[in-house]
Amino acid sequence: MERTITVRGVGNISAKPDFIVIEMDITGQSKKYSEALADASSAVEAVCNAAVSAGHSKDALKTINFGVSSEYDSVRNSKGTYQRVFVGYNCSYNTRLSFDFDRDMLERTLNAIAESKAEPELSIRFTVRDDSAVKSALLEAAAENAREKAQILCRASGVELGRLLTVNYDWSEIDLISPTGYAIERASFKQSAVVPDCIEPEDIKVRDTVAFVWEIV
Repeated sequence: MERTITVRGVGNISAKPDFIVIEMDITGQSKKYSEALADASSAVEAVCNAAVSAGHSKDALKTINFGVSSEYDSVRNSKGTYQRVFVGYNCSYNTRLSFDFDRDMLERTLNAIAESKAEPELSIRFTVRDDSAVKSALLEAAAENAREKAQILCRASGVELGRLLTVNYDWSEIDLISPTGYAIERASFKQSAVVPDCIEPEDIKVRDTVAFVWEIV
């Protein structure tokens, strides 16, 4: 019977954020489908022009989701019962603007968007441009950790580590987002968007595990 040892390797990586992602929800509402679409599209165009004026390329603003929904309200009629009443159409664009970490560029971008009068709901995240490099380093760290633990266990047990038989990994998605939040109140965003010089996003710390099975001889 083949003797084996199974070890779970743990990788830990810390990465410095070097990329900014601004996601914006832009909407238009109207009782007419065409007007809701036109309002939302006009706001998207305004945000796109704002991005260009801040120094981004014309195709920098990406649409990641688009949808049109029908809005209804529940209204009580003269008989005391409630019925659904059509309110209008809601057209929404979910857009993304990504660029290398630069406080001045972030400030110019936010101010340009504020001046566009598009009034999008926005969120700002700090991440890394080359996520594949971070994920590769994380798996390498997990593999090194597993082999080190396997060798220690084998030495302590008076056996030798043999061939690697299997590797089990679930390929789950790794979230490479800095825990640093950047929130702007809508009222203050309309006035100005000054980015403090002291803003330094916290490093991204990620952890992953991989299971290895070796034969022991």
